[in-house]
Amino acid sequence: MPGNSRGGKATGSSAKPAKPAVKSAKGRANAFAFDQDDNDDVPQPSQSSSDDGLMATIAQQMQLSMEKKKKEKEGRVLQNAQKELIRIIRDKAQEFTDMAAGLDQIFEAFQLEYATNEDTIRKLWEAILKEQLKLHKIIEEKQKKASEYEQQREQKHIKALALGRKACEESNRLINSLNPHGGFD
Repeated sequence: MPGNSRGGKATGSSAKPAKPAVKSAKGRANAFAFDQDDNDDVPQPSQSSSDDGLMATIAQQMQLSMEKKKKEKEGRVLQNAQKELIRIIRDKAQEFTDMAAGLDQIFEAFQLEYATNEDTIRKLWEAILKEQLKLHKIIEEKQKKASEYEQQREQKHIKALALGRKACEESNRLINSLNPHGGFD
């Protein structure tokens, strides 16, 4: 057969061994006899060189397979790292969102409490103002009554003084009328 040499090994650049041709027992015996006769004339390829080529091919395939597995492993590691990173970022984003919501609630509670306190303070100031206005009215009424009372007292005092003077004058006239010789005047 073409492409086959004695021993059933392939010759040429291909590293894959060729399948030996199946011959009948008679054909095999003739081939063996042919092989024995022509041993000196035809150079036989060394079995070690084709084994070396086969081993090199297998080694190259194993190396490619290992590199492929290494790349796949690195890819899985990167995918896992990326998934972990995404999970961590998602968790931290959720924590941030929860914290922001908590701060919003605290701030809303503060604003509500602050507004309530401001309303209470405003009501107290309004109550103080009402009381102050009441006191101002009371004071004005008291001052008005005191002024009126003072005027009445002054008028009564003037009347009392006038009555006292009149009584003194009448008393002097009576004394003068009783004493013909001169009076106290």
